Amino acid sequence: MNIATAILIGLTVGSLFVSGRFFTLAWIDYIDNVLLQKTNIPIHHLKLLEYLIFSYPLADILRNIPIRMSFVRNIFSIISISLIFLVVIFDLWYGVQTVLISTTCAYIIVQYVKGPYMPYVAFVFLIGHLSINSHFYRQYLNTDERVDVTCVHMVLCIKLSAFAWNIYDGQQEESVRSQKEYALKRLPSLLDFLGYVFFFPSFFVGPSFDLVDYHRWLTNGVAVSVSKENNPDEFQKRLIWKDRYYSMKKLFSGLFYLYAFQWMSLHYSTTFVYQDNFFQMTHIRRFLYLYLLAFTHRLKYYGIWKLAEGACVLSGLGNSIRDSDGNITQYFFENINLYEFETAQSTKQLLDSWNKGTNRWLKYYVYLRIASHNKKRNIVGSIVTFMTSALWHGFYPGYYLSFMTGAFAQILGRYLRKYVRPLFLTQNMQPTRYKIVYDILSWFTTQITWAYIVQPFVLLNLRDSFLNDQQYYEAHQLMRTIINRHVKAREYNKAVDLLYSSSKSFLEVKQFASGGDLALYMIKLYDTMKLSPNTASKARVVDLLRLFCPDEPTRKRLIHDSLIWSGKYGNTAIGDPELHYEIGKILAHEGNLFAAEKHLVLGTPDGFGLFMRLLCRYFDQDALDMACFYTSRAVFPYLIIHNIACAFRAYNTMARNLSDKRNVPTLVLSSSSADIILFPSIPLMNFLCFLILTCQRTSSDLFSTLKAHYEDALKQVSSWKSSLDKIASIYFDIHTGRPPNNTWATLMHQLFGNDIALPNTYNTSSRTSQRLPSNTHETGHETLD
Repeated sequence: MNIATAILIGLTVGSLFVSGRFFTLAWIDYIDNVLLQKTNIPIHHLKLLEYLIFSYPLADILRNIPIRMSFVRNIFSIISISLIFLVVIFDLWYGVQTVLISTTCAYIIVQYVKGPYMPYVAFVFLIGHLSINSHFYRQYLNTDERVDVTCVHMVLCIKLSAFAWNIYDGQQEESVRSQKEYALKRLPSLLDFLGYVFFFPSFFVGPSFDLVDYHRWLTNGVAVSVSKENNPDEFQKRLIWKDRYYSMKKLFSGLFYLYAFQWMSLHYSTTFVYQDNFFQMTHIRRFLYLYLLAFTHRLKYYGIWKLAEGACVLSGLGNSIRDSDGNITQYFFENINLYEFETAQSTKQLLDSWNKGTNRWLKYYVYLRIASHNKKRNIVGSIVTFMTSALWHGFYPGYYLSFMTGAFAQILGRYLRKYVRPLFLTQNMQPTRYKIVYDILSWFTTQITWAYIVQPFVLLNLRDSFLNDQQYYEAHQLMRTIINRHVKAREYNKAVDLLYSSSKSFLEVKQFASGGDLALYMIKLYDTMKLSPNTASKARVVDLLRLFCPDEPTRKRLIHDSLIWSGKYGNTAIGDPELHYEIGKILAHEGNLFAAEKHLVLGTPDGFGLFMRLLCRYFDQDALDMACFYTSRAVFPYLIIHNIACAFRAYNTMARNLSDKRNVPTLVLSSSSADIILFPSIPLMNFLCFLILTCQRTSSDLFSTLKAHYEDALKQVSSWKSSLDKIASIYFDIHTGRPPNNTWATLMHQLFGNDIALPNTYNTSSRTSQRLPSNTHETGHETLD
């Protein structure tokens, strides 16, 4: 083992033993928080933008370091910039660990694995490490609250796999011209190798390049060879002002594209494509909206890539074509050519203009390497290239759906160009006067088709892609199949997360049957897991209930099943109080008193105020003689659940409503403990008041006397009988009524003692001439049985 390898291993192993949060610059965090409040851009996006902007002055400094001090250039790029940004700005120490692991292992493989399979071994390791360490983390663990290291790892995978092939090509006696140009005869020095890996202008988002390009830049000042007769330092000075001007154009154009993305995101978003308004559009308007939506998402790539490209140009890296004055007319390391992409008339032209660095890597280090060893180069090479591109991007099903659909579009485009295009050309292959029609239709078809194809790429997951296409049945069955596999594998937490997110997506597009089915499945899984009703599990249920329409039958079953589950594994047999309260609140906001009241009664103390406001609002719109009806809807349920305090508060609330808003005459009985508000003209209100006081005393004789005194009034509300029987059984152990012998005076004396002034007369006649509704309490406590 040589010294370079030992140092790399030592750095990598040492980084694994370093953990904890490193210090961050407080003033940068302060600026980020201010910008977050002003622009609503996530902080990790702001940090990436800061990195790209700061790269410009630092790239200028890097370029002005003399060429003879190449070691200073390497150290400046490695330590001063890339590591500081990773650790201090982004707080990504695990990103340093990730980069060192890939770098060290690739270096060891290249050095010690001999034979023709060396680059394949390196390639498999790099793709595997990228897939497990970054893509898996991004898809299943990352909460999108901070930037991750996936982009860095993807660029690094391209650079290191190309490095392995370059070393292999340098050991071959015969190779094609493109391979000889970038071949390496020997391993680079450790410092040069790390400088190549950590080259900061392209470290986070590219563009990728070969180590030969880096070595030319390191020794010549630019990535083109300069003869020894010429002074490289002087050559660099002559070009630097030209490159500054070019990079400034890239800087401002990149910022403009990012601003345009931010503005257009307010008008074109993936959220809208799930709404009814989108599906009510004509097909043409929908396709146009998808085109603008795809264009909106392209703008962020335009901005990021142009910013990175400008920093690379300013550093002097990259081959370029210049005019006679030294101005750059074409930069070979650009990732995107906007004009070619937006005016592309075929799939091939469109793809060749997008993410050029990755396309170059796929062509020269994947496709041609496979095709050169196989006679069926078009088939095998294309399949392997497609799979490599898919794995390099990640595991989101949306990637694969876009790639597969795009492959069909590319094949179809070839046939159209082969058989349709000649119709618009002369025999000498000159364009006819109708060729312009073909060009316009080709451009329009290509752009609209790919605007549709890339939607899964934007949405990423397969469920949302099907929903976007209104393939609700397929999406529903797909999610059930995936979830069942998780359940069989006893991966219950993953299954619950999928059920919740899938049900929510269906409900948001008004697919209540599918959404309700998955929501019920989630409750069933709660029961299977014997999950207690904690904050997270209840929040999922409440979130889904809010998305249902009021008359959806599935919602009633979901409410029932969720309360059964919470009662089974919670502390309250009749259902979790917080869940009851949230359900009651949802129903109350819909104005459904009869459905909401039982949940508000059984819910948390916060439910009392909402229940009484709803009750008073209904009563204010009803007749005065219905006062006892509305009061009983609160008093009886609270008494049945042994909540005498809330029953008395409910009575007082309704009593104040009668006296203040309806101006009903009152009689106040004052005692040492409380003031009792009575209504000489509404005997049943008085009955409810005395019933509460009687339940406090738990005296069966008092209860019998009370019923006997109000016997005539109670005959008008026969629907109260079941509630009164429950109360008699709960408080007085009375299962059959008996006629009382006590007088009214005895009742008043036993309830209040001698410290109150009794009224001289009391009218027991009722103003209510009509019988109250028979369903007075059929809804009020139906869940209390």
